[in-house]
Amino acid sequence: MGSVILFLLISSFSYSIAQVVYNHVRRFFLRQIYFSLLPRWLGGCLRMSRYCGLLMIIYVNANVCLLVVDMKDGSDFTRRLGRAALINLVPLCAGGRFNQIAHVLSSRPDNYLTLHKCIGLVFIIEASLHSILSWLLDGFSKPLALRSFSGTNNLKAASSVGALVLLSIPVLWKWMYEPLSILHLALSVTMITSLWFHLPSASITQIPRLYLILAISIFALIKLIFFLKLLFLNVSTELISTATIQQVGENGIEVRVTMPRPLRFRAGQFVFLSIPRLALFQYHPFQVAWEYLSDKSDGGRQVIVIIIQPRHGFTSRLRLAVPFKRYTALVEGPYGNPTKLDQYGTVLLFATGIGIAGQLPYMNEQLRLYREWRTKTRRHVLYWEIDAEEYRYWVNEWINEILSWNIDYVSITQPGR
Repeated sequence: MGSVILFLLISSFSYSIAQVVYNHVRRFFLRQIYFSLLPRWLGGCLRMSRYCGLLMIIYVNANVCLLVVDMKDGSDFTRRLGRAALINLVPLCAGGRFNQIAHVLSSRPDNYLTLHKCIGLVFIIEASLHSILSWLLDGFSKPLALRSFSGTNNLKAASSVGALVLLSIPVLWKWMYEPLSILHLALSVTMITSLWFHLPSASITQIPRLYLILAISIFALIKLIFFLKLLFLNVSTELISTATIQQVGENGIEVRVTMPRPLRFRAGQFVFLSIPRLALFQYHPFQVAWEYLSDKSDGGRQVIVIIIQPRHGFTSRLRLAVPFKRYTALVEGPYGNPTKLDQYGTVLLFATGIGIAGQLPYMNEQLRLYREWRTKTRRHVLYWEIDAEEYRYWVNEWINEILSWNIDYVSITQPGR
């Protein structure tokens, strides 16, 4: 009996020690690695986190080891370059757009995009070196090689890689994101098709063709999940999700989407929105600013509100929409890792301009938990800095609703007044 009691005491003590160590290690990891940014002189214009930088270092070192460890000669190095490029093509085919797989892995959208760019850069370097070295080792001895069917596909694949290099210039994406994203996908499909004929004939379960099969399978799986979620969220036996668009103030757009099925989202998450009538096959990320239930005459369905400040492309086309006309809309998501704030006594929220759209869901969620006595938070403070008086009209309806809940303190500041 005494040994059992001693065992329980030791187990309880060990569990307490392990829990304390885990909490300290977790706090250190989140504060010093996961959320902390690299210095500007080291991260450059990317402003990536230390966690993302660490993953990139490990990834690049793994590629270097794959290329140089036990290398025999130049021909072996060229072959390894091609195989490494195929391996890197597997995660690249997951796409640069945030998707369900990245969401399941709890990846942050900025980290996911940065890693996609890093893998793409390494792939381009390895594929380019493979093409150049193959030409130098074999091209001069066989000047007519490019005239064969296989050689033609070699040229197509190499040309696609070269075009992808030109499309990787950040300035171009900033001003022509939508057409370049379509061109990027078309070139990628051309390159993969050419690689299929370029690889030596073998069973699909044998390397290196297996890598290409995995890449195509991942791409197909992500697209399948995407379309299934799209159909489930936006289509029911009664109706299809619709959106009404109206201009708020001089420089604001409010989009209200009526959902056939409830969209379960948390504060801090975002969705992809598409309005085919205004921009076909285009999905852009937005945060849901608010939600409410429509009138019983409309079925009492969930309506999500998105506040947008028009810039270029899709958001500028929203100005052309007929006010209050119902457009077919497609919503996909939600994505992102919500931040839990219910363990803090006081919550401070800061926003400037359109950033208020990202803070309203936190206010809505926290105050709902507050009224249900499911949070430790007892004080909510919102500071909103605006450059023009018209910004108030963007969210005037929702701010008034927040104020009607008798929360402790809301401050809206406007410079110069």
